[in-house]
Amino acid sequence: KLSAGYRQVIVTSEMMIDMVRTMCVEGRYSVCRIELTNTGADMNEKTDVLIRSGADDPSYLAGILDMLELLANTSSITIRSVHIRKRHKKTGSTDFFVQANGIVGINEKSFGEISKRICTVVERCVFP
Repeated sequence: KLSAGYRQVIVTSEMMIDMVRTMCVEGRYSVCRIELTNTGADMNEKTDVLIRSGADDPSYLAGILDMLELLANTSSITIRSVHIRKRHKKTGSTDFFVQANGIVGINEKSFGEISKRICTVVERCVFP
């Protein structure tokens, strides 16, 4: 599909971490779920606890980012996908996910805005 303008990018853990940081800090989104590879139930539980804590405490993001950066730098655990959401009082929510294999899912009404943000993060990581 290169002739149609499509490109596939493998999204590294570092890109995922930058995505979480950018969307949650600049865009005021929150992390709904993080899927890790090469991990046991204990690490998945720790991740779930940090994410659930975020429902009541926005400062949870620092804990999530610290954990993800530690995993990315010191282990063979990688981020398989991140699921991110922003709730809107009147119009529902904006939901999207990014997978390590480059697959992105975005709800239709937010496709333009979110795809541009994702591309910006990926470009910043690929072409620093």
